[in-house]
Amino acid sequence: MKRITILSIDEDSSQFYKNQVTSIFKDNIKVDYRNLEMEPVLPIVETDLILYTDPEIINLLIDKIQCNVSQLMMKRTIPKKVLREINKIERDSDVLVVNNNEFMANETMALIYQLGKTDIQMEPYFPGKVVSKKKYDYILHIAPEKFDFLGDIVGKDIVTGHRILDISNALDIIYMLNIDEKISREIILKMMSVVPTYWYGVNYSMERKLISEVQLEYILNDLDSGVLILDKDYDISTINKPFSEIFGLSEREIAYKNFFEVFNKEEAFKTLVRKVEVREELTNINGIECFISVGNIDYEGNSYGKIILVKEYFDVVEMFNKSNKIVKSGYFSKYTFEDIIGKSNLMKKTISEAKKFAATDHPVLILGETGTGKELFAGAIHNASNRKKEPFIAINCSTLSKTLLESELFGYEEGSFTGAKKGGKIGLFERASGGTLFLDEIGDLPMELQPRLLRALEEQSIMRVGGDKVIKINTRIVAATNRNINKMVDSGEFRRDLMYRLNVFELDLPSLRERPEDIPYILNNFMVANNLSRKFSFGFETFLKSYRWPGNVRELKNLLSYLEVMTEREIYFCSVPGYLKSRENFEDGIVKYLILLLIYALKVINVSPGRRTLERVFSEMYFKISEVEVRNLVSELEKTKLIEINVGRIGNTITSVGMDYLIEHKYLLNGEESEIIIKLKELVDDIL
Repeated sequence: MKRITILSIDEDSSQFYKNQVTSIFKDNIKVDYRNLEMEPVLPIVETDLILYTDPEIINLLIDKIQCNVSQLMMKRTIPKKVLREINKIERDSDVLVVNNNEFMANETMALIYQLGKTDIQMEPYFPGKVVSKKKYDYILHIAPEKFDFLGDIVGKDIVTGHRILDISNALDIIYMLNIDEKISREIILKMMSVVPTYWYGVNYSMERKLISEVQLEYILNDLDSGVLILDKDYDISTINKPFSEIFGLSEREIAYKNFFEVFNKEEAFKTLVRKVEVREELTNINGIECFISVGNIDYEGNSYGKIILVKEYFDVVEMFNKSNKIVKSGYFSKYTFEDIIGKSNLMKKTISEAKKFAATDHPVLILGETGTGKELFAGAIHNASNRKKEPFIAINCSTLSKTLLESELFGYEEGSFTGAKKGGKIGLFERASGGTLFLDEIGDLPMELQPRLLRALEEQSIMRVGGDKVIKINTRIVAATNRNINKMVDSGEFRRDLMYRLNVFELDLPSLRERPEDIPYILNNFMVANNLSRKFSFGFETFLKSYRWPGNVRELKNLLSYLEVMTEREIYFCSVPGYLKSRENFEDGIVKYLILLLIYALKVINVSPGRRTLERVFSEMYFKISEVEVRNLVSELEKTKLIEINVGRIGNTITSVGMDYLIEHKYLLNGEESEIIIKLKELVDDIL
């Protein structure tokens, strides 16, 4: 954590500015201080920035700074509420501006002029100053309380309190300490609401920029498509949430990195991005079938980068199938509890709860991350209930505007709005009567519709848009969301009474990382369903357990689809897409056995497995590793009799003990006929 040390005149000032800096930067900066009242004043031996109140203070305490550190003088202003009081001072009033020393008194007087109060006569005052008269209209005490060194000077007192840091000062600190961009934006937005500044251009520009950024972020995250924005050098400047979810990449992971580095293995994707314009071209990225659109960002003949839109193939197909009123065709669900794969205790408990909920007619609220199977559980609950022969209708609350969603849910009467069908239209509550209405993404339900949904749940009756007739219904509600509904209630985004009405039964779906023991069953089910036969190496099995699976079962199935195409008989850790090959997705203790496997494989293709060769090949096949680390791992392998270290061209040689270990622990599949030997030969031809 970065540290700031404040230098000021006394303990009161030190505490004030420490509290202010802490309130601005929260837990992102640690703050301490030194002042002239301390006995003794301890030396400053470690800090990231010295923030001092005025030149006199830095001169008095300069010998206490015993480290090489940047120094920044405070640019201070006065709070907006104090400025309002000063602006009430009558025109041509005589005002004495009082502070601790000449510099600060003059600085404050100049600040008041710069903030626009130019119709009064001001005179600075500080200890030792001789004034021209003894009576003033107003005395401004630039302190938390009245100064006691004015003697017989009189006037109407205005106590301003301490001055506060100016926005420009906060910008300096943000830049000098390299504060995170999102945190910086929150800081500046907050300060602009309470801090006046005479840097009018900066204030206006920052305000417009921040407002535009917030608006852009809201719009981008509200889109169904993944959005990736590149600058003119192909560095990543912006991604939205759908893009993160499609590829399992967070903005923190890839922001400001070069596009061609992040997607270095995706040749088809790179080729499309280089083109001037692409319209919904189907390609495979990281094992995911996607429609890609690419456009240039041009202004007045200059290119400022590219914008890429990504839609998952299956999402496009699904949207096409749902385009008829966004309702899934057939009004039934094909899913049952037998379709839910999982033998972990956690999954068994979840399924058991869901079966109990199915036996009632009460609403169910399903909570879970994206890809955990919320719709699957909703369909299974319906098909296990006494409503299974009645309609099951699903609608996504995030895909339509408020007006369209209202007409879809409740229907409308003829002539209720322009474009309304003759004879009106029956709504989904009526269509699902007797059965189940599944409200997916209920967290995105507009606030304006929440009272209507609450009334329908409470009274089991609805009224069509533009109608006055109450229609009785018998519709069970199952709702689902991947959002934190309790936080939404606390923040006022979701009605508390509606939340309580929906979650009579709350079903929390576990993420895949919470039930790694289910992965082999999902894997086997996929293989059987697709008539596939593959052997899994120990390295790949370890990866499956170590990886966090942000996309859950959906992401796992995407990976398996990728491996179905990219492998023939065996699956190793090196078989997975490049974006998954990182050290944190793997157990450190297994790395040396991957080195052992490479020593064997390199020998098979007649390449000497020296340290440098091992480092280059390992870094290309798996993740970056240093030559020093390779040397240490090779040494460990020798100590355990798995290899012999030879000098010269022969290089490292695997022992019979080492071979037995690779085969017994499934690091090597099919011996010299292994696919990893073929893959390694192709790689070596390219890099050595």
